[in-house]
Amino acid sequence: MSIDYRAQCERLEQALAKVLPSLHEHDPHAQRARAVLDEHRREVRRERARQEQELQGSLFAKPAGIPYRPHVQQDTSLEAAHDLGKRRAETIRGEVLAALRLRPQTDQELAARLKIEGNTLRPRRIELCDRGLVRDSGRRALTKHKRQAIVWEAVPVGGVGKP
Repeated sequence: MSIDYRAQCERLEQALAKVLPSLHEHDPHAQRARAVLDEHRREVRRERARQEQELQGSLFAKPAGIPYRPHVQQDTSLEAAHDLGKRRAETIRGEVLAALRLRPQTDQELAARLKIEGNTLRPRRIELCDRGLVRDSGRRALTKHKRQAIVWEAVPVGGVGKP
């Protein structure tokens, strides 16, 4: 539902809410106004239900051909990346790769080991995955919240076998 349509519905509802109490219950204009208001309310509910269903689908659907959810470039993400600076990002990528060459780890384990926030670490790990330097080991480990997490590993120099 567009913002304009939603705003129109809200204005209509406010206007009708002011007028309806003063109209007689059996007045045909009041009945028509109530019917219009009810239809708009139903339409808003249907639209909200459709949006929620789309959101649920997008939250749990895995895009075909893409092993991991791609990062959406939000303005806040772009600002954070700019603030982080190219040199710092390269350093973090290097630290993540070095830690994964020592042993496969989850994002949570990496963040604890490197003493950086997960929101800083994950984009660097994703970049390493995109470059083919890090991959899903196929193993899973429990997080501190008892959820399954991917255990990441460094890709060996030849691309096969142990890193």
